[in-house]
Amino acid sequence: MHLGLFLVLALTFSALGCARELDWPFDHDASEETIEAAPRYWTWPADGESAAPIPPERLLLASQEKPHAAIVLEALGVSFELSAREIECEGLFPEARFCAELEGDLDALAPGPASLTLGGEAIASLHFIDDLGGALELLPAECGVFEEAHEGGCVDRDDRSAIFRGSFSRSAHLEVFERGERIAETLAPGGRFEVELDLRRRCSRELEIVFTDLAGEAGSIALELEPHRDLPELHLIESLADPYGPEPQQEYLVIYNASASPIALDGYRISDSAFRPGDLFPPGATIAPGARALLVSELYDPAFPGEPSPPPAAPLIRFAGSLTANGLANQGEPIYLIDDAGRRVSAMPRVAVPEGSCLIARSIENRRTDLDRFLIGDCQAARAR
Repeated sequence: MHLGLFLVLALTFSALGCARELDWPFDHDASEETIEAAPRYWTWPADGESAAPIPPERLLLASQEKPHAAIVLEALGVSFELSAREIECEGLFPEARFCAELEGDLDALAPGPASLTLGGEAIASLHFIDDLGGALELLPAECGVFEEAHEGGCVDRDDRSAIFRGSFSRSAHLEVFERGERIAETLAPGGRFEVELDLRRRCSRELEIVFTDLAGEAGSIALELEPHRDLPELHLIESLADPYGPEPQQEYLVIYNASASPIALDGYRISDSAFRPGDLFPPGATIAPGARALLVSELYDPAFPGEPSPPPAAPLIRFAGSLTANGLANQGEPIYLIDDAGRRVSAMPRVAVPEGSCLIARSIENRRTDLDRFLIGDCQAARAR
């Protein structure tokens, strides 16, 4: 079963930009692996959700590949065979590669539980009712240490983009308007949503997000956004979470100063949770322009046998104890670099990486945890500069 998942809606524009291109220090080879997201299904209404009216006005299925098995809605002992009419995913399920409107004779559908099956395997559990009842609301969200609370939701912004996320009391269809023009739409199955807005080509944005539930009840949120204009060009570009040697002392992170000036790191933090402030950098740490530095435990041995050994001149920034609360998790965990003003400067995603390999950023095009921005490969910190 797959509960309603966060959706990311990327909006791009052709107006004058506010960002600049940056050099990138790594070369990649054929031994490196791309990161594939696990197979998923999305439905509208969402898995686990109560839905009205009966029969549903719209029943949608999205997946990462086209289904080649029978699609059936099982409800109170009655089977409804459904056909899949392919539709565009854009504006509905941005993470999916195949989207379809499910069609069938549902006039005999009665209130009660139902199961949507694909080739006999249940992929969503629904509960059809006559009336949803109650107002459609944006529920109060717990915001992370670098997020800003807004209208019950949370805004996470940097100098390139902003994400507005939150949860409605039930599934909703979202439309984004700017100056009265609809610029995008998306679905929030189960009510949970995550809308990403491009700030690189607009130095400020005044938006209205209009949301409508399955029964047609609507509301709106005003959202005014500006990018952080002085965010340092400091980036997390590599992590070794599962070294051959002892853990957590042989783990490391690599940061890269893409700017033309040194950056003092007093007050900066590394965290493995958006909801924890994280660990302070040691006093007096600085990274030179165009340089990379390894963030390591105070027990880290750069010459440990069998490990990727950084060049002798590589800067090491040593933290008391382990990196993050309990060291870098072998099964993967998000990592956040937070500056002295409490802003998210860079991030790495939750990805399980094989022993002795590293998670490496392909680019610094954005500062987020997007999987397509990272790969798995030979650790780069050991390569000559």
